[in-house]
Amino acid sequence: MDVVFFEKEPSALGADSGLQYTRSTDSELYTLMCRAAHESNTHVAYVRGKFCGTLDGFFQEISSSMRFPNYFGWNWAAFDECITDLEWLSFSGLLIVIDDFDLVFGKEKRREREQLRDLLLKYLKMAVAYWSDQKIPIAVCLNHHVSA
Repeated sequence: MDVVFFEKEPSALGADSGLQYTRSTDSELYTLMCRAAHESNTHVAYVRGKFCGTLDGFFQEISSSMRFPNYFGWNWAAFDECITDLEWLSFSGLLIVIDDFDLVFGKEKRREREQLRDLLLKYLKMAVAYWSDQKIPIAVCLNHHVSA
C-alpha cells in the first residue's frame, strides 16, 4: 500500500506550500523513507511527534534528526537558520517526516499549541521555498498515524 497524501487543512497549508498531510502506518512510512534514502542521496529526517509535546521536545527531535550542530540555539530563529543551512550534511534531496503530527505541542496550553503549530508550519514552508529555490527536491510529510 502506498502512502496516502491529502490536504486535511488546505487553509493552514496553502496550495503550494510543499507540505503534505499523510495518513500512514509505520510500515508505509518506513517504506517511503527507505525508498527516498536509497534514491539520489536524499537525507531523511524522521521526527517522532510523540516526543514533541513541548517546544523543547520538538527542538530536541528536529535537531537530532537533522543533525543540527551543537550551537543550535533552541529557538525559532535558530531553527530557521539551521534548516536552511545544513552544510554539515551531504544530500541532493530532503524528506522530513513528522510522525504523529497531531501530538506535536500537545502538552502545551491550547492557545500556545495553536500558535506553535502555526509557527512550525510557517518555518517549514519557508524551508521548502528556500530549498526549492536552490533546486534541491524537498518534501515534508505531516503524518497522522494509523494502525495497520
